[in-house]
Amino acid sequence: MLSYVDYSNNIPVEVLGLLKLPYLFRPSLVKTRTSKKWKPSSQEQADGFICNITVMADLETMLVKRKEKLRSYGLTCQPLIITVGDPTSFSAIYVIVNEVKYAASNLIGAVDMCFKVHYALNAKYSPESETVWVFLQKFFYGIKGCKHFVTVEVVWSDILIHQKSNVEDSSADE
Repeated sequence: MLSYVDYSNNIPVEVLGLLKLPYLFRPSLVKTRTSKKWKPSSQEQADGFICNITVMADLETMLVKRKEKLRSYGLTCQPLIITVGDPTSFSAIYVIVNEVKYAASNLIGAVDMCFKVHYALNAKYSPESETVWVFLQKFFYGIKGCKHFVTVEVVWSDILIHQKSNVEDSSADE
């Protein structure tokens, strides 16, 4: 849904970080309730975390297509973040829960709201972006006891290594 356009110079850093976060993880095979196998693409993984549509008129069509795709694998729709418009300045941001739209004022608030909806309702994460949500649950919300993904641990380890090298580099400059 979100095609590659280099907006990075104009996108707020927190928005860019959240939009790029799913690309840090290798998509994994999704357990379906049918005989069909599904290994989402990186784009499908990103859209399962934050789905961007160009105009509000595309929302219903996108939701219907998503529901049909998930149904073909025997899966159900889970809470989802939808952004409308250009990532430099979204015209609207929603968290969709059971076809009800809840408006959010910014992307960080939408991610927080969506996570808390998952947690409060004990809802499953969207299957194609489960690794992203598990990463946030473990390392940002500090909630352990969730499903284990090697890729989540590797990304966190890489972040810590990078952070340590930046601290060492800055202390060497002094």
